[in-house]
Amino acid sequence: MAEVRDLKKHKDDKRNKKIVEDLEQSVKIMNLSLQGLSHFSKYRPVMEAISTLQSSKTLLEIHLNKYKRSLEDKNGTKN
Repeated sequence: MAEVRDLKKHKDDKRNKKIVEDLEQSVKIMNLSLQGLSHFSKYRPVMEAISTLQSSKTLLEIHLNKYKRSLEDKNGTKN
């Protein structure tokens, strides 16, 4: 017999998967930006940009982990 699934949970899972994909791409882009800017870190404006990117990347990683955990918990793969 087919498993009954809540439509709201299904939509939430689908939305969360999209958010995870987007956040993963954003973190990759930030890493590339940080690597590229690191060669010019002797300049004050570049150091400020690096600092801002590092802080923003940390926040994105926190949100990414939250959404990943949410998907794992809903899929029953919680350890």
